[in-house]
Order: sequence, then structure tokens, then C-alpha cells
Amino acid sequence: MNTLRRQIIASLALATLAGGRTIAAEPPSRPVVIWLEVNAPRRDQVLAKLKAAFARIFSPALLPDVRMLLYSDENDILAASFRAQIETLRPTILIGANSKAALGLRKCNLGLPILFFSVDDPLTTGMVDSLVKPRMGMTGYTLGLSTEHKRQELLLRLAPRCRILGQIIFDATEVHEGLQSSKAGQLASERRLEIRRFRARTVDELVRVLEQKTAQQVDAWDIPYTEIVFKYGEQSVPVLARLHKPVIHARMRLLPLGGMAAYEPNGDDCFEVLATQAKLLLDGVPIEQIPVVQSSLFRFGLNLKACHAAGVNPPNSLLKLADQVLT
Repeated sequence: MNTLRRQIIASLALATLAGGRTIAAEPPSRPVVIWLEVNAPRRDQVLAKLKAAFARIFSPALLPDVRMLLYSDENDILAASFRAQIETLRPTILIGANSKAALGLRKCNLGLPILFFSVDDPLTTGMVDSLVKPRMGMTGYTLGLSTEHKRQELLLRLAPRCRILGQIIFDATEVHEGLQSSKAGQLASERRLEIRRFRARTVDELVRVLEQKTAQQVDAWDIPYTEIVFKYGEQSVPVLARLHKPVIHARMRLLPLGGMAAYEPNGDDCFEVLATQAKLLLDGVPIEQIPVVQSSLFRFGLNLKACHAAGVNPPNSLLKLADQVLT
């Protein structure tokens, strides 16, 4: 009876410490790291890369249990059932695969350190208050200086007669990829370039947008990295190719699908960075002492067949600059 009594008292004490929720008596055998990923293609490849990076950084005896949870939109993250699912796994560290995931995790108030991978500017989106000493419970990996200026500069070298530049945006409030740059808009002013922005959230909307008279007057197209590229990149490429006008994309993976040109930040080291930051956290380093890491490498590519179909003959200087040239 005494043994049974001690067990009951111990269970009640654990429930009290948990704020009325019964929790397991035994702690996890190893730290649990949760990667929160939007339910989209290539998610299995992402998880494999993340696990491989953790395996390189940690010794086998201390290797965390890396899990992936999927969501469709921010409402999923904020739902009580989703929070309960996270708590059941008893994570040590949370990682948001983008700014929406990271900010959603913060709103859950789980009291855990949050790492992020972000294509947006983490200062502008309010994830951190400093890149060097982030003091808002988050740190992580972000793309470097804004790619928009460089992407448009490359496009104008391919299409020097361009006077009207078109952009496809997802919504009116989206943040441009990479850290905000003082050069934003400078190129248009220098070249006396008119930039026309068209909103499209689906491929069907993109088709309708491109049929508009104001879109048909566009000389060349710059396609920033937005949700339409993330979700429908493969379907949007042939739609844009049918215009037979110069187009530059924000991801190299679209070149083999018929994209004319592409310029993207190289974020291949993000998984290694996140694994290293997780190790620092588990070693007891305060999150505000772990700086946000900025990528600094970029890739440029050309599809010559698509170039010729659009009436573009790339100069040798750009061919030498390209990391990938498809013929």
C-alpha cells in the first residue's frame, strides 16, 4: 500500500507542476527538434537534408530526434489541437521553415527557443530586433541582401531595350525576398524604367492577367519568389514562355522546365547553420547570443533555347558569369 500511495502522490505532483495537465514522468531520452513545414512538394527531401545536417553536427550519442510537422496555413498553427500535438512530442527546440511558421510558433507561447529559415527580411517581419543580438526568442538563417535589384539588372542586360518591366506579385503586402536594400527602386529610376506589378495567386489568374492590355505592353518580366512560384512554379513557366518575351525567374530549378534565365540566393548551407545553432542552444548558449546568419552566395543560370525563343542573344560576359547554361 505504501508503494501505491507514493506512486499516486508522485502522479499528482507531476500534474500540479504541469498546470493540471498530466505529463509523462520520464523525460525524453534525447532532445526533440521539430521542423514546422508547409504541406508542399519536396518536403521529404527537406527533412532528409535537415536530418543529415544534424547527423554531421552532433555525435551519435547526443543526436536529437528531428521531427517534421506539416501545416496548410497559419490558422493550423494557432489551433489548440495543433498546439496539443506539438506538446505531446515534448520538443526542446522549434524550427519554422519560413516567417509565417516561425511567427505562428511564437504566438503559441510554448516557451521554447525558435529557429527559422526565412526568405523575408526578419527585421521587417518582426521576427528579430537585431541580426547580431536577437532578443525576441528567435534566431536563425535568412537570405542576404535583396536579390530584386541584381535580378532586374541581369534581365536588363539580356533585354537592354526594355522600357516597361512587369512583375507578378502574390498580394499587395508581400515582403521582397532577402534583406531590404537601399537600392530598391533605384534601378527603375536610373534607367527611366516603368515597373508594372500584376497580382496573381493561381495559374488561372496568371493566365487572365497576362491577357490584359497593360500586361501585353510589357517588354520583359521579372518573376520574384512569391507563393505562386513556390506552389505553382512548374505550371507558371510554360505560361510565361508562351509570351516569347524575356523572363527572369527567382529559382534555378525552373530553368530545365523552360525558364529563360534565373537568379537565386544559394541557401544550401541553411541546414548546417540551423543544426549548429541548435547545438549551441542545447549547450546552454542564450538565444540572444546566437546571431542570425545571412547567406552571401548566389547562382545565375541561362536556358539558351528559351533565350532564342524570346529573341534574346546573351552576351559572352553573361555566359561566362552563369553558373549553369542549358543548351
